[in-house]
Amino acid sequence: MMLLEGSNASTVLIWVRPDLDKHLNQIRTQIEHIANSPYIGDSVETTAEHLIQLKFTFEALVLQGATLVVEEMITLCNELSRQNVRDLQQAYGAMMDAIVVVPSYLDRLQAGHHDLPILLLPVINELRAAYNANIVSEATLFAPDLEVPIPELEQAAGEHEPAFDESFETFTVRMRRQWETALLSWLQDQEKLELLSPLHSVCETLYRRVERKDLRRMWWIAAEVIGGLLDGVTDNDMHLRRLFARLNLIIKTLSEGGEDAAEVDSVNSIAQALLFHIAQAKPGNAGVDSLRERFQLQELVPDRDVLIRARGAVTGRNRELYTSLGAAVRDELALVKDALDLELRTGEIEHERRQQSHDALLRLRDTLKMMGLGDSAMSIEKLMPTFSASEDPEQDPDQRSRESLLMELAGELIQVESVLEEQIMTLGEPLLEDEEAGYIDLPQHEQRRIRTHLLDETVTSLHLVQDAVRRHFDGDRQADYTTPMEHIAGAMELAGEPETASMATKLRNALGNLLRVTRSEAAIDAKKLELVTDAVAAFELYLAGCRDQQSNRGRFFEILKDRLEHLPVGEMEVVASVTSPPEAAAGEAREAVTADTGEPPAVDPELLEVFLEEFDSVAATLAEQIPQWTQKQSDVSLVTIIRRGFHTLKGSGRMVGANEIGDFAWHVEEMLNTLLEGNVKEADDAVQVVQLSQAVLPAFKSRLQNQSSWLESATIETIARQANSVTAGEQPDWTSLDGMLPAYVAALLPVELSVITDTGSEPLAAIEAPAEPTLNELVCRELTENLAVLKGLVERISRDRSTTASEAERIAIHTVAGTTALDPVGREPGVAKALESFLVAQHESAKPFSDNAIWTVACGMSLLETCLAIHEGDAEAELTGDEEQQIEQLLALAVEYEIPEELREASAEIGVEEPVEEAEAEEEAAPVEEEAAAETTAESEDAVDASALEEEALEESEPEAIDPEILNIFLEEASDILERCDSLLNDWRDDLSELRIVQNLQREIHTFKGGARMAGVTALGQLSHSMETLLERIAGQLLPPSVSAIEVLEQGCDRLNNWTEQATEGIIPQAGDVLKLFGQQVDALYAVPLQAPV
Repeated sequence: MMLLEGSNASTVLIWVRPDLDKHLNQIRTQIEHIANSPYIGDSVETTAEHLIQLKFTFEALVLQGATLVVEEMITLCNELSRQNVRDLQQAYGAMMDAIVVVPSYLDRLQAGHHDLPILLLPVINELRAAYNANIVSEATLFAPDLEVPIPELEQAAGEHEPAFDESFETFTVRMRRQWETALLSWLQDQEKLELLSPLHSVCETLYRRVERKDLRRMWWIAAEVIGGLLDGVTDNDMHLRRLFARLNLIIKTLSEGGEDAAEVDSVNSIAQALLFHIAQAKPGNAGVDSLRERFQLQELVPDRDVLIRARGAVTGRNRELYTSLGAAVRDELALVKDALDLELRTGEIEHERRQQSHDALLRLRDTLKMMGLGDSAMSIEKLMPTFSASEDPEQDPDQRSRESLLMELAGELIQVESVLEEQIMTLGEPLLEDEEAGYIDLPQHEQRRIRTHLLDETVTSLHLVQDAVRRHFDGDRQADYTTPMEHIAGAMELAGEPETASMATKLRNALGNLLRVTRSEAAIDAKKLELVTDAVAAFELYLAGCRDQQSNRGRFFEILKDRLEHLPVGEMEVVASVTSPPEAAAGEAREAVTADTGEPPAVDPELLEVFLEEFDSVAATLAEQIPQWTQKQSDVSLVTIIRRGFHTLKGSGRMVGANEIGDFAWHVEEMLNTLLEGNVKEADDAVQVVQLSQAVLPAFKSRLQNQSSWLESATIETIARQANSVTAGEQPDWTSLDGMLPAYVAALLPVELSVITDTGSEPLAAIEAPAEPTLNELVCRELTENLAVLKGLVERISRDRSTTASEAERIAIHTVAGTTALDPVGREPGVAKALESFLVAQHESAKPFSDNAIWTVACGMSLLETCLAIHEGDAEAELTGDEEQQIEQLLALAVEYEIPEELREASAEIGVEEPVEEAEAEEEAAPVEEEAAAETTAESEDAVDASALEEEALEESEPEAIDPEILNIFLEEASDILERCDSLLNDWRDDLSELRIVQNLQREIHTFKGGARMAGVTALGQLSHSMETLLERIAGQLLPPSVSAIEVLEQGCDRLNNWTEQATEGIIPQAGDVLKLFGQQVDALYAVPLQAPV
C-alpha cells in the first residue's frame, strides 16, 4: 500500500467531517485535562479508547496520514499509563501539537489535495521522541505496491542461464564470498565506480538462479540500483550502503538454509528500501527509469518544494482562517470593481473613490503577503501601473484610450479574483497536478473547473444510457442508448483523454451489438449481460472518480478494459428499423419470399465481365483441389487453398455487386476457417458442404448471366444454412434440400433425396451473418493457416535435407511476414522477413540444409508459434528477447546460400530451369482420373503462362484499351484514398514511433494498388506496390521510421495524385523513370545497409 501518497477521499470526508470535528474537540479537551491534572489515572485510558475509535474511522476512510498520527498518539497514551515516559510536559506538548495538526490536515484533504503522510512526519517523530522511540525517515514511510505485473519475473528460474552443475549451497557460498570481497573493495575506494561491476554481476546471477518470486524481484531491483550508481543517477549515501550490508545477510541466510530460510517480510522491506533510492534517482538510466515507471514511483515521492509548501498548509492554516480571508478579499475587490464600473459608465473620475480603490488594492496586497500568498500579492502589484494609467491616459507609454485601459484593468481584476478564489479554496496551496496544455490559454484552475463540469456532464450522459437501456427492455423501440455514449466519447476527446474516448466508443459498440436484435434481458447471453453491466458500472465509477479527483479511479478503468475485452466491441452492424410487430414482419417476409422470382440482383455488365474471368479461374482451382482434399482430408494446405478460393469469390463478388455469390462464399469460408481452427466435429460434413458448393458454382454463373438455371434463392440459402450448422458444431439437415437439387448434385449427399421436379420452390428465411472478425482474430487465423503449411516444410527437411521450400511454402512465409507486421508483438516481422530471404536463397541455390540451418529455421518457427500463442491470449507465452540474434543468423544463412551473381547471370543466359521445382511438381502432382479435369487444368496453366508473358511485355508495349467504366470507379475512390494517406503521413510525422499509422497507410496503399491494377492503370499500380513494400519494411522494423521516409512517401503520393489527375483528363500515365527514381530514394534511406554479420 502506498504511504507517501494515499487515496483522495475528499468527497466522503465532507459527509463525515462534522462528526470528526466533534470527536477531535472531545479528545483535545481530554488532553488539556490530563496536562493540567497532577494525576493521570483513567483519563489517559479513556483518551486512548477515543483515539482507537478515531483510528478506525480514518482507516475506513483510507486516510493513511491521519491514521499514522493517531496510532502514535495511542502508543504514547499506553506508555503514559505504564509510567514509561520521563518528560510528561514533552509528551503533553506532542499530543496537543498532534491534535491541532490533524484538523488542518483534514482541511487540506477536503480542499482536494492528495493524502501525503510524509507531511506529518515531524508530528509523528515528535510523538515517538516523547516515549524514546527511534525516529522514522522518509524511506520508512515509503511503501510502494510490490505486486505489480513484472514480465521479467514470470519467466522460470534459470531460463536465461544454462543448467547449474553446483549445488545451491555451494553456489550461494561462492556468491557470498564474491559479494563480500567486492563490497569491501568498493567501500575502501568509493570513487572508483568500476568496483561496483562485480556487485552488479552477483545480483544478476542470483536473480537468474533463485526461484522464489520475492527473492528474484529483490535481486532484480538491486541490480538496477547498482546500474544507476554506475551511471551516476543514483545517490551513494549511508542508507544505501547499509542496504548493501543487509543484502549480504540475505546471501548468508540463503547459503545456510536455502531459499525457504529468507523471511518474506525482510526481503520485501529491502526491496522497498531500494525502490526509495530509485524514486529519488535522476533520470537517464534505462533500468532506473523502467523501475520508476513500473512501480509508479514518480507518484509516491513529491517534489521537495511541494513538501515545504504542503507542510506549511498543516501547521497553522485552517479552513476558518481562509474562509475569513475569502470574505475580506471579496469585499475589497467589490469596492474596486464598483468604482471602475461607475467610471466606465459615466466617464467621470471621482478622486475620492479612486483613492479608496487604490488603498483597497494596497491592503489586499499586504494581506496576501502576510498570509504567504506571494504569487497572488505579486499579481496585485503588477496591476497597480495599469490602475494609475487608467486615471491619466497620458501616462500610458502605449498611448491607449482611457476606455481601453479600464477594460484591460477589469479583465486583469477578474483574473486576479479567479486566482485568489482558487488559492483560498485550496488553503493557499496549488493542487498537485501536472500542467496540461489546453485548447484555450486559461489558468490551470480554470481548466480544472471546466474539466470538472465536463466530467459531470459525462456522468449525466451515462445515466441517460442506463435509462435508455431499461426503456429498451421495456419495449420502447425509440430508446436511444448510443447517442449519449457518442457524446461521452467526444467529451473525453475534448478533455485530452483519447484512451477513455476509445473505451466509450467500444462500450457503445458493445451495447449496440448486444441489444440491436433483442427486446428483453432473457434474450441475451447471461454471461455477456453481466459483463456489459459491469462495464457500464465501472465506467460510471471511473468518470465520477475523475470528477471528484479520487486516486483509486484507475482500478475502475482496468475493470472496464477487462470487461470490454470479452465483449463484441467491433463496429455496430446497421439494422433496418422495424415499425411493425414481429408477427407482421414475419408475414411480410413470407410474402416477399413467395414473390421472389429467383433471379439475383442485376450487376453492371462491364464489372460482371471482369468478375466472371476471376470466377472461372477460382472455379478451375477448386475443381482441381477439392477432389484431392476428399482423398487427403488431413492436408491443411489443401484446405487453405480451397478457403482462399471462396475468400476471393466473397471479396470480388461483393465489390462488383454480386452479393448473392459473395454472401454464399462467405458462409463457406467461415466454415473452412472453423475447420482450420480445429473446431469442427465432423470433417466429413464440411467436405460434403464444399463438394455441394462447388457443384452449384456453374449454376451460380448462369444466374449471374441471367441465363436459365435450376438454382433458386431458397436453394442457395438452404446450402448456406448447412455450412452454418457445421460451423456451429451441429449436424446439417440434408433433408431440407429435398426436391431442390438436380439428380447429379443430390447424388453427392449421404441421404436419398427427391430431385427437382419444380424449380419454383419456396425460399427460406434469410441467414443472419455473424459479426466480422477483429484484427487480432484475422492475425490468429492467418498465422494458424500459414504456420501449418510451414510445419510441413520443417518435417520434410528433417527427413530429406536436400528438399527446398515449395511455392506455397514461400507464399506462406511471405504472408506470415505481412500478417505479423499488422499487429507486431516484438521483432517477429523482421524474423519472418529474414526467414523468407533464407528460404528463397536456399530454393534458388538448391544447397542442402546444414545442421546450423535446420536449427536456425526451427528456432524461427518456434518464435512465430510463440507470437501466435500470444495473439491467442496464452498468458504463459512470451518472447525470449533474442529476435535480433535470430535475424542476424537467418540473414547470414541467406548470404551463405545465395547464388553468386556470375552464376545467376550465366544461368539466365543459357535458360537453365530449376530442377528442384520440377521434382517437386512431379512429386506433388495428383493423378488425374477424368479427362475433363485434365483439360481444365491444362487450360488454366496456358492461361497463367499467357498472363505471365503479357506482364513481361507490359513495359515494352503500349497498354491495351482500358475499360472507362472501371477506370472511373477507381478514380473516384483514388482521390479519397490519397487524401487519407496525406492525413496519415502528417499524423505520422508528429509521432514517428506510432506504427499503427504505418499499418493504416499499408492498408490504404494496398487498396489503391488493387484498384489501379483492376482498372488497368499499370503505372499507378507499380508505384503504389513499391510504396507498399517500403511501408512493409518499416512496419516489420527492418527499416527505422524517419522524416526522410515520410518525405519519400509524400513524393510518391504527389506523383500518384498527378497521375490520377492525368487519368481523369483521359491521359493514361506511363511510369518512365519514376520507378527507378523511387527505388533510388528508398535505397538512400538505408544509411547503414542491412547486412548479415561477418
